[in-house]
Amino acid sequence: MKLSVVVLVALIGLFSIGCSDDVVIPEPNFVIESGLSNPILMEARKPFDNVDKGETVVGLSVRRVRVLVSRIILHSEQDTTGKDDRTVKNGPFIYEADSLGSRVVSSVNVTPGTYDRLKFEIHRFSSSELAAFENDATFKDFVTGDRYSVIIEGYVIRKTGASPFVYRSDVTENLKLEYSPALVIGEGAVTSSTLKFDVATAFKDGADILDPDDPKNESLIDNAIKNAFRANR
Repeated sequence: MKLSVVVLVALIGLFSIGCSDDVVIPEPNFVIESGLSNPILMEARKPFDNVDKGETVVGLSVRRVRVLVSRIILHSEQDTTGKDDRTVKNGPFIYEADSLGSRVVSSVNVTPGTYDRLKFEIHRFSSSELAAFENDATFKDFVTGDRYSVIIEGYVIRKTGASPFVYRSDVTENLKLEYSPALVIGEGAVTSSTLKFDVATAFKDGADILDPDDPKNESLIDNAIKNAFRANR
């Protein structure tokens, strides 16, 4: 009889918990979207001009950019030590921007405040991380032996016609992108920001379009990729 009473009391307790008010999950007040800037580049030089880098390239069209990222952080304008930084996306995850339009990278609730920087880390899997992600289809192009961190796809346009290209890089970098004016996130409303990849920054050197298929341009493109991201309001 005592055992039956104990069981009954336990069931009543569980029923009471189930009928209590549901836990309220805060609505997202900050959204980051991806996007491409200047996805199509056309040669501005005249046909008789001497071009040193990619002399046969007359245009470039980028269709998709994928970047392996470890995390995205908002930096508070009032904090110089970084203790009030807010993580808005933990990884590893794939930042993706394509020609179809913007897509949501992160939708979260963060502490209302004023933020002047967006920080994120372009990541490359370490050899010890590969086993954890090698069977995940999302990361299949990033867990190869080369452990790429950036994959860019599109079409390179030469005088002889257009052909597809895939540019792969193992570049890593901790990036800090400034908001000017600072980003103000409040309560009861959604603040959005677009993290864009600028194709012109990545694939142009002065007036020249860099041929992504030419190994001589690899270091130029890799260094330019680090500067190709923009955080827009």
